[in-house]
Amino acid sequence: TTLYRSLDEQLVTVSHNGSPQDDVELIPHEPVSSGQLFVLLIDGSGSMYENDGERAKKVYQALMNPDVIRGFLPDDNGGTGVVLLRFSSEVTGLDGQAPKVIKTAGEYRRMVKDNLMVPRGGYTHLYDAVKYSTSDLLKVPAISRFLSVKAAQPTLVVLTDGFNNQAANDTCGTNVDRLNDLLTHMNEGQKGSGVSARSLVFTI
Repeated sequence: TTLYRSLDEQLVTVSHNGSPQDDVELIPHEPVSSGQLFVLLIDGSGSMYENDGERAKKVYQALMNPDVIRGFLPDDNGGTGVVLLRFSSEVTGLDGQAPKVIKTAGEYRRMVKDNLMVPRGGYTHLYDAVKYSTSDLLKVPAISRFLSVKAAQPTLVVLTDGFNNQAANDTCGTNVDRLNDLLTHMNEGQKGSGVSARSLVFTI
């Protein structure tokens, strides 16, 4: 059965000796803050670094904005974390290593500063990257542990120049089946993925 994080009287049935009781009062408690895990999936394909890295520079400026950093990692709040990913033909941590949860603004700034503007190139396996980031990534032990301990919901933010490009001759037509597979995963696949919290997904 579904376990709701909060209850109201419409969700509760109380009975005594088999007889339903109508005179029921729910006593509210102070809300418990849950955590948040932001997964930033950043396009690292060749097109992002064309024209002297014009598009990648825009991403860099946005991610290094103090208000953005504060939004991801609020002061004195240990309940939030950020996973910085780069994707092209495969998905890795932004530094090319295994994905990890970043918990401090200083570590976040260093990761972006040291790695984002280093081009790696390759095709844009956008749909595969989104599918991975909403399923297998969340089962990585360090990330799964953070989600569990912090009662956190994962929020995926995809930063891309926008076309699922797995080969030089790809078109919208060749992407139809791939997109349908991704949408099926997003609508149904997460339910049986073994991941307790369904990802919210935003695309930029």
